[in-house]
Amino acid sequence: MDIFFADLKARTAKECLGLETEKLSLDDDKTKAKWEEHAQMSVLLDKVRELEAAKEILETKNRTLTRAVEERQQVIKARDTAMQQLQDDLHLANLELSQCEQRNRQLVRENDDLVQRWLTRINAEAEASERPRQR
Repeated sequence: MDIFFADLKARTAKECLGLETEKLSLDDDKTKAKWEEHAQMSVLLDKVRELEAAKEILETKNRTLTRAVEERQQVIKARDTAMQQLQDDLHLANLELSQCEQRNRQLVRENDDLVQRWLTRINAEAEASERPRQR
């Protein structure tokens, strides 16, 4: 019976040694996996920091460009207002020019009529003054 127990004890010791070796191996695997996980997390955190920094840069550029666009829109609006005012002024000037040209044509006709009447009168006076001489 001692042999049986000795054999059992030896087998149990071997199994325990195998289990302890397996446990150490698993512990090593867990530790290795934790280190790998930690390294991956560190890489991911660095990537997150880089992305956050890039995001801040892009947001700053976006704000700058948005302000520039708003300023350009204000300039364009001011130019549109000035252009509309100039067009209104040009339309008014064209209307005044048209009225002046019409008035000028009317005055030319009146002047032509007055000159014609004056010439007619002068001719009539000249004829009247020559009639007594012819008699």
